[in-house]
Amino acid sequence: AYIQTIQNLGTKMEHFLKQNNAIDIYEEYFNQEESLLTDEPPTARTISILRDPSEYKRTITNISWYPGGAHKLAAAYSFLEFQNSPENLPFESYIWEIDNPNRPETILKPNSP
Repeated sequence: AYIQTIQNLGTKMEHFLKQNNAIDIYEEYFNQEESLLTDEPPTARTISILRDPSEYKRTITNISWYPGGAHKLAAAYSFLEFQNSPENLPFESYIWEIDNPNRPETILKPNSP
């Protein structure tokens, strides 16, 4: 059984070695790649301000971008001072459309907090 197992492993390893040798890992595939390094400092700009519609000040703790493009995002909120959180604190998260920051497109309500 031991010798047969070693022979089977040898056959499998030979297959994987041949597969790895099929690709030249040292070849430069992108010769005309432009350098992305610049001397300019990075910049950012504000596109929209998405305010939590809740009466309590909550912080966004997670953002997920819409997979079809960067025109929607889902925002999950939490109350960072959870030891002192009010009784009727909302647990909703929202889907926002970036072009319409005045109100969320969809309200996501969890079954439990």
